[in-house]
Amino acid sequence: MLNPEAFSSTDFVYSELPENARNAAFDCLSRRGFYPLEKYDIFSLNEKKTVKANMLAFTHQVHRTLEYSGVTVFNATNGHDDGELVKLFARSTAPFHLLHRDNAFSFWSSPLIDEPRARQEHIAYDQLERFFRENEADLNPQQIIDVKQGNATFSIFRDANPLQMLQLSFWPTDVTNKLLIEHFGAAVTSLRYHVNSQTSIASIAKDRLSTTLSIQLLGAIILGDTGALGNDMRLDKPSLDALMKRASEI
Repeated sequence: MLNPEAFSSTDFVYSELPENARNAAFDCLSRRGFYPLEKYDIFSLNEKKTVKANMLAFTHQVHRTLEYSGVTVFNATNGHDDGELVKLFARSTAPFHLLHRDNAFSFWSSPLIDEPRARQEHIAYDQLERFFRENEADLNPQQIIDVKQGNATFSIFRDANPLQMLQLSFWPTDVTNKLLIEHFGAAVTSLRYHVNSQTSIASIAKDRLSTTLSIQLLGAIILGDTGALGNDMRLDKPSLDALMKRASEI
């Protein structure tokens, strides 16, 4: 697996897709039943290792978690090798990846154990949907969900087996668990300090209140980070007040 430190914030360059390339990818994925989110930060809880994909297409309209990531799209203009880029974007747990380079797409799969494979190169914009249609036995949201849950196997891309997909889903969870615990602990400590300054609240109630507020705070941040509160909240990085207000409305 690629060492995440191999790409620092200074050498990993994000660039917008050309408009016709963006439209081709977004329209193709949408028409095939995926739900693409643009400018998606992978592992955004750890700012030192944040990697931004041009798109991360989910297999479920509501559930935008690791288990439901399907296809990443990235504009490869930073000089890095395609295979190394695919290893990096495998962090999203998406089994498939579209890399844009030299006015065309290449389609890759990323098994956990084996090296990434380029399945098709030099896919013209107007041929992208045809490629997905010809491989729709595997390139459809429900099939990806079933494979990642261990209930099916891919037929065309059969070497990407269910066990690897399940492991791929668990790996980033292990990485982020520690970060979530640290963030939760910091939130509880900070809120407890402020709550304790309120002399009118009983000590037992203070502890319960600080924990409850911390859970609500982190829940709102996660909802905003995954786009569940709207794409504007995910992209604009709103104030905490705005984030909590939007979360309270759903």
